[in-house]
Amino acid sequence: MASRKKRNNSDEIQKDLKLLGKICHKCTEEEGAIIKEEDREQANLKISKLNGKYELEIDEVLEDQWSEERKKDLKNWWKILNTKVQYERKKEDATEINKYIDIRCEAIQGELKGMLNSLLERHPKKLKWIEL
Repeated sequence: MASRKKRNNSDEIQKDLKLLGKICHKCTEEEGAIIKEEDREQANLKISKLNGKYELEIDEVLEDQWSEERKKDLKNWWKILNTKVQYERKKEDATEINKYIDIRCEAIQGELKGMLNSLLERHPKKLKWIEL
């Protein structure tokens, strides 16, 4: 059975960012056009999900037409969520780096005795001395 990659928090936010991007794209594509009821319901459902999940305050789509103002508002919220994705990625990277540093430090501590014994068993001429 193939192993699945662990889903990071940043991956989850990125997925939700795409949802917001789709609404934003729809608004840009159809700017000035009348909003279909189906599109309004889908957009409001996605907006409600994002607002609840990330404690955002994106206004629901209530107007009759896609407007420049709505487009700017959605783009600003997209930028905010995108900043959150970048922050989460940096945090996950730092956590992963620290995890591997700890693993390596433990390995060095465990190998220290073996490394010293190995050096002591060698002929003195084969060792390179570092002068301070």
